[in-house]
Amino acid sequence: AAGARSAANAAGCVPDGARFRPHLTLARLGGRDDATAWLRVLDTFTSSTWTVSELALVDSFLGEGPRGRARHEVVDRLPLGEAERRWWAPSPG
Repeated sequence: AAGARSAANAAGCVPDGARFRPHLTLARLGGRDDATAWLRVLDTFTSSTWTVSELALVDSFLGEGPRGRARHEVVDRLPLGEAERRWWAPSPG
């Protein structure tokens, strides 16, 4: 948490001082604790090839959306074009 706050300050952001709980939510199961059934379904999923062109950082505000659901707000977008990918691509060899 201290490192993330320091990096945010160095980037010109002002952390709000709230408890820091970094996480990445991939899915919500709506109260179901057992994901086994979904994992079985997804294990058989196939689709055509597709290209990801960007990543979006999304903030969720639980309970603030329609009918008490989460409201989501895109905070920033990271394009993933060839020029943007060069900074993280592994070096050959």
